[in-house]
Amino acid sequence: MVAVGFWSYSASEKDFSLQQKVETAPVVVSETDELDNYQVAEIDYVDAVSLLGTEASDLLTPAEINGLVFMREEEKLARDVYLALYDKWGVNIFNNISASEQTHTGAVLTLLQRYGIADPASTERGVFSDVTLQDLYNQLIAEGFESKIGAFMVGAKIEDLDIRDLSINLAKTENYDIKTVYQSLQRSSRNHLRAFNRQLLNETGSNYDPEFISQADFDAIISSDVERGSAQKQGGGQVKGRN
Repeated sequence: MVAVGFWSYSASEKDFSLQQKVETAPVVVSETDELDNYQVAEIDYVDAVSLLGTEASDLLTPAEINGLVFMREEEKLARDVYLALYDKWGVNIFNNISASEQTHTGAVLTLLQRYGIADPASTERGVFSDVTLQDLYNQLIAEGFESKIGAFMVGAKIEDLDIRDLSINLAKTENYDIKTVYQSLQRSSRNHLRAFNRQLLNETGSNYDPEFISQADFDAIISSDVERGSAQKQGGGQVKGRN
């Protein structure tokens, strides 16, 4: 059993879902925090079980199934890359955000299990069944190992991609469970993108140049505050989540 940030998981188990919470104190993110001591906001640790309805919503469409299978591995890719970059550079932002990404891939796994879909994810770090994601992982590791700035660029790129891909898959579903989880993951990715952009701005004096979302969307994200609060039901009602 390995403790990462506020959550623990077993690297040898197929089930990457959330297990025992090992700390209870909330994490507060402040603009005055030291960059090298970056802490992930507690809201970014996504607990899918607390977000879902009491029963599975409906039978899923092929597009919804394909989206879940892909996002399970894409969230794992984020975790695996950040763990590798932390091992390489020892910068806390990678270790802390990897713990958040662990809950993200676990949240998608919860959906796969809820709807009886086979889990594509390997228990081995850096191994993916999707060839495109395997190639992307290899590319990102190569880029991130070149320099510390390159590593921060990789972090921003991953969150940029994740926001775009979640938007694509959100547009393909009306399923309450899927939308609620995807919206929570996307909010966390916006927070992570803000954090990596702060690192780049501090190191280079320049913002990250988005590759996947629009410049307007990127500007709106980095000019706004860290997002907090619980997920929202369709129509604006509250669902059970973290406050």
